[in-house]
Amino acid sequence: MIVQYGKRRMQVTGMHSGAGQLQPAGRIAALAAVALSGLAFQATGASAKPICGIEYESPSQVQEKVELEKGLTGNTSDPNFVIYYDGNENLSWAFSTAANPVHPAVVCRRMEQKEGKFDIVMDIRCNAAKLLCDELYENFTALNRITEKKLNSSQPPQ
Repeated sequence: MIVQYGKRRMQVTGMHSGAGQLQPAGRIAALAAVALSGLAFQATGASAKPICGIEYESPSQVQEKVELEKGLTGNTSDPNFVIYYDGNENLSWAFSTAANPVHPAVVCRRMEQKEGKFDIVMDIRCNAAKLLCDELYENFTALNRITEKKLNSSQPPQ
């Protein structure tokens, strides 16, 4: 299911239950429910859209690529997320840990500067229940607003 939030988008790329992945019959029922509700569903897999330029099949595959291809080391001080910073591309990555109810999920945040103002563009892939993914989106959106406000208030007038 793809949910649009203005210029920032969150993509929920599947459904996950507390007991593990849905079985094929459960997936069919879930897809039927989504189709009946008029919402679009994008299946996980190779056809998934890239997140911040990385093609993937699962959030863990994105994490492997961030570590191996980009050579980044994660900060594990938060029990719910492993955070990676890529200063060359002004990107931060947050990968949920197994302790996090939204697991598996990945959040990519890119800091951009337009017309002298900083803006954080965010992309999310979340395989948890929609309510949990929406909460993940809201939490990171709030963090983005705080960060943008701090960055923009410290900018000298142009």
